[in-house]
Amino acid sequence: MKISGFLPPPVFVSYRAGQAIDYLKNNPVDLGLLDINLEDDIDGIEIADYINLNCKADFIFLTSYSDPKTLTKASSTNPACYITKPLTKEQLLNTIIQAINNLKSAGGAQISKSTRSIPCCKYFRM
Repeated sequence: MKISGFLPPPVFVSYRAGQAIDYLKNNPVDLGLLDINLEDDIDGIEIADYINLNCKADFIFLTSYSDPKTLTKASSTNPACYITKPLTKEQLLNTIIQAINNLKSAGGAQISKSTRSIPCCKYFRM
């Protein structure tokens, strides 16, 4: 699948946090799509913390959680975007394209999270 003339690298899918962290330890990633609720003792927010400490990657939260407590905790990790379910395939694809374009415009380097404003997305609902 081509996205705006960009052929994405292989995609890794994991439903368990431990498996995702093992993958992150051994493989470079450009962009992560994280759910907050995972089938593990570790949640997606903790994976985001791991990414911030150990990887040069941006990430997007895709979740059904939109309560203020979860939003505050997730926002502290500085995601590229926080999207709540349900959403259409087109909305998800547009968000991923926007994140990829931001990475490309930053010269392939991670966009400075210290200068990022409050994480938001036009698909965020609360």
